[in-house]
Amino acid sequence: MPALLTMNSVVLCAHGGVCKPTVPAVRVRIAGSPAVAQGTPWIVSGCSLAATGGNGCASVSFVSGSARVKSNGMPLILQTSVALGMPSAVPVNVISTQSRVNAV
Repeated sequence: MPALLTMNSVVLCAHGGVCKPTVPAVRVRIAGSPAVAQGTPWIVSGCSLAATGGNGCASVSFVSGSARVKSNGMPLILQTSVALGMPSAVPVNVISTQSRVNAV
């Protein structure tokens, strides 16, 4: 089973930009860090494609989440959840996350 993402998880766009969630799921904490629900806006900073004049990643949208674990009715994001960097529509990579709580 994949791990749940938290506000402390390290997520990078395909061009090396750092992706951070803007709103935590405050009702669920894992090892003291709030979890992140699907539908939460993510921002990207440091996308190398933007530095070269291309349409670099500005935001991230997770299109899948946990089937069974929810917070306020929204699925929580898993380490294996599918996400795309926008507007370039490239996948993002979860580099590290907590390892205490897994879900499906």
